Amino acid sequence: MKKSSSILILSLALMAMSVSGAAGMQQQPPAGQPQAGSQPSQPAPATPGRRVLQAQTAEEQAAYMAVVNNADMAAAEAAATDFVTRFPTSRLRGTLYQVLQQRYQNANNAEKTIEMGRKSIEYDPDNTWALAMTASVLADRTRETDLDRDEKLADVAKFAQRAIDTVDTGLVLAPNATEE
Repeated sequence: MKKSSSILILSLALMAMSVSGAAGMQQQPPAGQPQAGSQPSQPAPATPGRRVLQAQTAEEQAAYMAVVNNADMAAAEAAATDFVTRFPTSRLRGTLYQVLQQRYQNANNAEKTIEMGRKSIEYDPDNTWALAMTASVLADRTRETDLDRDEKLADVAKFAQRAIDTVDTGLVLAPNATEE
């Protein structure tokens, strides 16, 4: 019963996030980002609940977009690893892995969805979308017979609670998302 209610809560949270525009991150630069090839601009004014993530250089922006726009998932993962190595302090690392997580989820690859979610959470522990999706898929993939069942369910509870705690501040919205 506890697992079912957690999944229901997570499903509702994910649906609400999808409606709010979080899914639009795939082909768009992060909020406040310039288009590829232009110089980074000043961050947009902070508004409650909106996180502005911005590349610090045009090179960082181009590397981010190269990963996001790469249709080959294996190549995109390799490019993401290269991005993290080249830009170890970038605030875009978590969002980058969130994009890959979403693409794997769309491809119905649960194992990679969880793997990319964990990486996203590692770099951005307040990324509500990554937290909720990782908790949801992990809960769905956990079986009574799993040897590490208790550890997985503890992660589900931890990620789900963190998603609930950050729902007002941890969403990274598409640049074209309206306040409504």
